[in-house]
Amino acid sequence: MNSKALVVGAIVFTILLAGIVAGALLVQQQQELREKAAPATTISFLPQTKTAEVGETVKLSVNIDTSKNLIQQADLSLTFDAQKAELTEITPGPFLPNIISPSQISNSLGTASVSYAAQTTNPAQGKGVLATLVFKAIDSGSAKISLT
Repeated sequence: MNSKALVVGAIVFTILLAGIVAGALLVQQQQELREKAAPATTISFLPQTKTAEVGETVKLSVNIDTSKNLIQQADLSLTFDAQKAELTEITPGPFLPNIISPSQISNSLGTASVSYAAQTTNPAQGKGVLATLVFKAIDSGSAKISLT
């Protein structure tokens, strides 16, 4: 009986040791995958700042840089100071030319949203203009515009 217990103990020890080695290898592999994560897609306004007189219109480009990422769609939501600026127009840029959801502008709330898409068989990648925003200055002072 002692030899059976010794064999069973050796088998259990071997399985346990193999599990520890396999677990260590899997943890190491997962860490390598994290290091190879895709870079973030960024969206920015150009120009970043603009001075305008009351009544004057200002055009801002919404630019996108997908880096190595392929994108099929972009949903833009933004807020702005409705006491200082009025959003009069959002037009699509050439980067994602198809309008999925037309622009919804609320100048009373200072919000806007729109959704664009690439051609269904051709995802977009790289840098480009996603949209152009046209604001009218309605009061003096600084007006912050933010993507949400």
